[in-house]
Amino acid sequence: MKQQLISDLNEFLTFVGSLEYLKDEVWFSPLSEGKWRIHDIVVHIMKWDDYFNNVTFPNIVPE
Repeated sequence: MKQQLISDLNEFLTFVGSLEYLKDEVWFSPLSEGKWRIHDIVVHIMKWDDYFNNVTFPNIVPE
């Protein structure tokens, strides 16, 4: 399971890296009417990961 999580994270990081060259008009435009922007999705995932790493995991994984 750990290896799968590492693999998934690496795949996600590669994907996010590919977004570096998007023009601002694409980065900050909703995917469709009433939907989130690419920027919003990436930031949401980053904040969610930060929460899990700093709040959830320390409370469930013994030191």
